[in-house]
Amino acid sequence: MNLERDYFTSKILPLKRKLFAKAFTILTSAEEAEDAVQDVMLALWNKRTDWQTIDNVEVYAMTLVKNFAIDRFRRKGYRSDSLDDVPDDAHLSAEPNPLEAAVSNDEQTLVENIIARLP
Repeated sequence: MNLERDYFTSKILPLKRKLFAKAFTILTSAEEAEDAVQDVMLALWNKRTDWQTIDNVEVYAMTLVKNFAIDRFRRKGYRSDSLDDVPDDAHLSAEPNPLEAAVSNDEQTLVENIIARLP
């Protein structure tokens, strides 16, 4: 049991951010994306006896989260014939996320400092 727990904490848990990002691009809801990631983590734990047969656990987990997120997307009434019908900007919110805002502020400050040093 300890080996399974160690493998899960060292190989699978670190994937949470990537899984969340993938789910969020499909679901556009942080809460729904977190739920999808939690479902994936549970599914991966329940398949712990099959871990030896999985060639690349990251690819497997990303595929699972994509499928779980698409299922959630369809269940929530956003059903369309395919995800191709979803506009490319459907995952973008009106406001930037905190990381994007911080990067933008840093870039603006840097540009202003460079301009201030110009002759």
